[in-house]
Amino acid sequence: MSLRIAICVQNKTYADRLKKYWDKNYRDKLEVSVFSDFEYMAEYLKKYSADFVLLEELWKEKVESLEECPPYALLTKQEYYLEQKQEVPALIRMYQRGDELYKEVIREYANSGQIKKEVNVSAKKEKECRTYVFLSAGGGRGASTVSEAFARRCAKQGKVLKLDLQFCSGMETSVKKLDDILFALKSRRYILTLKLEADVRISEGGVATFGICENPIDLLHVSREEMRQLLKAIEESGDYNTIIIDMDGILGEKEREILCCADRIVCVADESRECANKFQRLYQAILALQQLEKQEIISKMAVFLNKFQSSVRPAKYGSEVDVCGFAVKYKEAEQKDIIYTMEATADFSNI
Repeated sequence: MSLRIAICVQNKTYADRLKKYWDKNYRDKLEVSVFSDFEYMAEYLKKYSADFVLLEELWKEKVESLEECPPYALLTKQEYYLEQKQEVPALIRMYQRGDELYKEVIREYANSGQIKKEVNVSAKKEKECRTYVFLSAGGGRGASTVSEAFARRCAKQGKVLKLDLQFCSGMETSVKKLDDILFALKSRRYILTLKLEADVRISEGGVATFGICENPIDLLHVSREEMRQLLKAIEESGDYNTIIIDMDGILGEKEREILCCADRIVCVADESRECANKFQRLYQAILALQQLEKQEIISKMAVFLNKFQSSVRPAKYGSEVDVCGFAVKYKEAEQKDIIYTMEATADFSNI
């Protein structure tokens, strides 16, 4: 069932344009009714029902006087306003992009605590989705940089979500919404699909992300079952063609689930002997995991050679695993510049 929203604003042209945009882009997720008079909306709410109400600030006292008032937020024309406390009705900026306004409404509805279980704004769609996992056998090999460049390359052909599940991520980002997703996953699972849609951000490279955990300890408490539920919810949303996971090269419970669910496991390595030795230990650990899980994992593995300087490109790394791509060594460059260059020039053809 779609989320039923009632919009009440004096500017009917604004309301009609917003409804038209939402009907076009979120037809399977929203049922929108618009009103320019509060009394008409109040009568409508008596006869029918709404899951969420969006109305101008001038009707704040009236909406609070309703006997049965659904969750609501106030539209403000102010360009900037102070962050409101939780007990105060949320303020949403009136004049902003329709997709951003949609996300704010979904976020406030999820935070309201009055969610009806039959409402599902993330209706399942039929869309093929592949999951790629990037890791390394030791730090400093460039797995995060390679995964970001690959994500940006994939985003040119479809919708991509990148999950940064490293305990101490080195990626530069101001987005720190992953904590909210994990909170919904652990304590309020019924709002998870709402949070997945409301808290996602699109990077300038076109990649969807929840950013990193502001408190990395939260990642340590994610169970295997919770990780399974998270990946399932993301895939069943139908919003993405590709999921890219950047994770540590350890084999805890949630990491084991990720490796079992992945379509492709890319281990980023370089040409050093130290890296080759660490990779052998990781390979043996994953081989043991495969026997324990009784599920094929090794066949999904491949090595991406980063910081490559040799003249001959090997087909195998060691004697066991195929090499799926190459990137040359970039000297004295910032991470973001390396990502831009790698996106354009690296060989990702066999991933």
